[in-house]
Amino acid sequence: MIERRSMSAPGENQSSRQNAILEFSSMLGGVHTIRDLAEAIYNALCPLVAFDWVNIGLILNPSRKSPLQIVSNQFEQSQAYWEYYSRELTAYDFFAQYVMSKPAGFAALKNEAFDPTNERHVWFDRTMRETWGVGDALAVVVIREEDLFAGFSVFRKADSPLFTEADLHVFAAIVPIMQTTIRLCLKQKEDELVVANAVQLLDSDESVYILFDSRLRLIHLPQAARELLDRFFPEEKSRRLPEFIQQWLESAVAPTQSLRFGEGPWVLATKGKDGRLVLTAGITPGPQGEATLLLGLKQEARSKPFAALKKYNLSDREIETLEYLPLGYTNRQIASAMGLKEITIKKHLQSIGEKLGANGRTEILYQAMRLVRESD
Repeated sequence: MIERRSMSAPGENQSSRQNAILEFSSMLGGVHTIRDLAEAIYNALCPLVAFDWVNIGLILNPSRKSPLQIVSNQFEQSQAYWEYYSRELTAYDFFAQYVMSKPAGFAALKNEAFDPTNERHVWFDRTMRETWGVGDALAVVVIREEDLFAGFSVFRKADSPLFTEADLHVFAAIVPIMQTTIRLCLKQKEDELVVANAVQLLDSDESVYILFDSRLRLIHLPQAARELLDRFFPEEKSRRLPEFIQQWLESAVAPTQSLRFGEGPWVLATKGKDGRLVLTAGITPGPQGEATLLLGLKQEARSKPFAALKKYNLSDREIETLEYLPLGYTNRQIASAMGLKEITIKKHLQSIGEKLGANGRTEILYQAMRLVRESD
């Protein structure tokens, strides 16, 4: 549904418009990427509504700190332009800000967002015209969902006439087709990543694997992995991925929100009532050589390596506290895992140290492991 005031294109253009949209639809069989889609828009619709280039933009996980942005732009100065745009112009792009605040189906001409009394608007428009030769534009919001924003814009050179309401009507009419095609392009990309990692995803070595793309977007979550996570984290069944795992990936594995070859692997272990869950994250190449992340999950049977220290009068809680030290947990993390206050963990460690004759976490762990070995 196009959210827009009533637009009536001239009757004599109705047939041409329908033919152009039918031609666009017929081209979609050969569309496999967002770049293919941009070319199909240009080839089918440019003869009907003259324009010089088209830009398709996708933002995956828009609410995240560093969402993945996919841009396909036919602008002949594309690379230099986008580098400059990202660095200098983003904050001034009044039209992009206007359109991105609208729901799916919204269509607009640039002049609707332009305020000639706003110095920032005037500066941006002048810079685009004088520096880059970019004139008028129209834009359409195709998809707006929690994990995906998609839209496209078409542009004319600075010395070209302005777009009209009738022009806008043509592009707004292809929104339903665009919605389906964009989703198919993204789904095909996900399928390629899964196929490229098929060997690892076949659950080998008693591990199950979860697949992420280069920006940590969850691509493949097999049922076996889902069941394992639900067993360890029943309180987070409503989430696709437990929050602490997502936080670990974003802070330890990819703090810049992107993966880089040559880094890792990373290991994290957590305890549950059924034992330990060991997570191993490693970077692997995708079908086009891009970085993807495989997160292996392996359950280890519950064991109590420090149970032998009961003869040193350690309580069950103190022994449980000790079991977290080899995992590298901080006092705060141990407290969270055990459902205690951090001050209580400090008291447990102090008591353990006094009973084992050790000071500080490192010495306590060393002494505990030595005494366990001696008791075997």
